[in-house]
Amino acid sequence: MIERLTVALKGACMGFADAIPGVSGGTMALILGVYQRFIAALSILGAGLVVQLFSKNFWAELLAALKPG
Repeated sequence: MIERLTVALKGACMGFADAIPGVSGGTMALILGVYQRFIAALSILGAGLVVQLFSKNFWAELLAALKPG
């Protein structure tokens, strides 16, 4: 639980950094030590994801996964 909160806060710092001119989220990821994890997460995304985003089944499964219980 603490690890997830820490990662979420680091992600928020990356997002806040994008709002500051001259500072990028990538720079913050490097400073916070999550750059490798960030790049690995991005590398999972591919052309197949774009196709899935337009399928009805993807959204139905996503909504079912987000429902509590």
